[in-house]
Amino acid sequence: MPIAGKYRNAMRHCQLLCGEKVDSLLAVVCPHRCVLCDASAQGIDLCAGCRADLPWQQRACRCCALPLPCGEVCARCAAAPPRCSACFAALVYEYPVNRMLTALKFSRRSCMARITGELLAAYLRPRIEPSCRPDQVVPVPLHAIRHSERGYNQAELIAATVANCLRLTCRPDILRRDRHTATQTALGR
Repeated sequence: MPIAGKYRNAMRHCQLLCGEKVDSLLAVVCPHRCVLCDASAQGIDLCAGCRADLPWQQRACRCCALPLPCGEVCARCAAAPPRCSACFAALVYEYPVNRMLTALKFSRRSCMARITGELLAAYLRPRIEPSCRPDQVVPVPLHAIRHSERGYNQAELIAATVANCLRLTCRPDILRRDRHTATQTALGR
């Protein structure tokens, strides 16, 4: 149908506006509390103090996003460049970020996906050049067995938030995981 295709973006925009109104109403009825310290929070469920104390990525390898003391590319990526052109990590994987992601993956705290997605979008916004702006966000899929165990794909939830914040399309249907692999906690680098 040509009408559905023509107005697809307008419909998405209307859904975002409705969601923002519901969020505003909920904020009045049930104020945000910081998920880390339980203080009063504004907007993303983190108080200003906890947000400032997060281990923000300062300098990182542009190929793998691991923290670097200096330079643009780590020795490992210089020796064997990865296939991707760039990689970003907003936060260093240490306390409390590691606890937030563990809660998301294993304790069914899906609110952490929205929080981490909003933090990632805020980090990416000034770093994405207009000429290199992505067309869509594609999350890494879970295998069907892991998806049924967990009940959701945490990467898809984070990607949907990033896409929403950056006004991009999230496409979780592009990739499919066929092999059931070991959990990341059992793997090395």
